[in-house]
Amino acid sequence: MTLAKRAVLFSLLVFPGGGYFVVHRKVLGALVGVASLVALYFLAVPIFNAAQVVANQILMGEVAPDVFSIRAAIEVARAQQPSAGIMPWLVLALLWVGSAAHGYLLGKKMDQAMAKSERISGK
Repeated sequence: MTLAKRAVLFSLLVFPGGGYFVVHRKVLGALVGVASLVALYFLAVPIFNAAQVVANQILMGEVAPDVFSIRAAIEVARAQQPSAGIMPWLVLALLWVGSAAHGYLLGKKMDQAMAKSERISGK
């Protein structure tokens, strides 16, 4: 498998920026990974806050511990929580697709350089 394909697979299937580690761009991979974690944080915080509100309501007896009551309480709690909006989703998608495409291009350059060196050395 070529470096380009491996970089794309790591970026798409492991974590955004994972392909940079395949093509030996560890700092860039770490930066994309941290930025992705920040975007995921902004996506997860409202969900965790809503879950905590519902859990407290269940413990205080305000919500019955059955699936339908909990689902209704979650919908109410999520509507009351401030939403992160679309921006974290866009940032995460851009990082994911962008790192895969850029990792592919870097891997392709490395593959071409290795092929050229093999032709020169006569292997």
